[in-house]
Formats: sequence, C-alpha cells, structure tokens
Amino acid sequence: LPALEELWLRDNAIADINSIQPIAFLTTLKRLVVKPNPVCRALRPQSASEKRDGEKKSGVTRELYWHVCVSKLSNLEYFEAKPVSTEAKDSASAFMLSSEGRKALRDNGFSFSQQAAAVPPAPPPSSR
Repeated sequence: LPALEELWLRDNAIADINSIQPIAFLTTLKRLVVKPNPVCRALRPQSASEKRDGEKKSGVTRELYWHVCVSKLSNLEYFEAKPVSTEAKDSASAFMLSSEGRKALRDNGFSFSQQAAAVPPAPPPSSR
C-alpha cells in the first residue's frame, strides 16, 4: 500500500492503542478516519493549566489516539474529516515526547518496544 492516501477504519472494534501503530508506515496517507472504535475513548490526562483553568476533559482534551495518529503521519491533511494544521501536528508531536504523553501512553498499554521493533521490510531490489 505504498501510495495509499485515504483510509477509513471506522467500526472495526479497534480497542488497543498498539493496533493503530502500523499506520505510521503509510507515509502517503492524507486522510484518515478512525472513529468510532473503542480506542477512541481513551482521553489524555488534563495538563496542570487545563485543571487550573477548570476545563473539562470532554471537548477540550484530545483523545490519546489523536496524538498518536497526527504525530506519526507527517502528510496527514484531514483526520476524522477535519483539517490538520501544522500547529496541531506540532502539538501532537510535543505531547508524544513529553513525560505526560509517555505516561498516558504507558497507562493505556502502548508498547514502546513494539514501536521501535516494528520496522517495515525493505522493498525488493529493482531488477531493471
């Protein structure tokens, strides 16, 4: 699937955050839809400033899978039918690298070793 640009994963009973890791290898993906799936319900924890400002988890905080998908897919233009800005990509990447992000991922069963080990196979050499 080296040229895949659009993928709809809705209603596939995807419950585990590790199950969405392989999409990182879809480097040409521009549009992705994952909702509704059980994995979409895991929220990232609120930051200290969100708690201080009294912001509610629903609506203000992004779901954890959003951070995983948006940070891993550099060519993503639309996620869940909404445009993905450069700022959103930067925010997702920053969250994934933060201690808060790593803890949230660990708490939701994200396997960092699986992520590092999941290297796509190299394409066969051209015989031309």
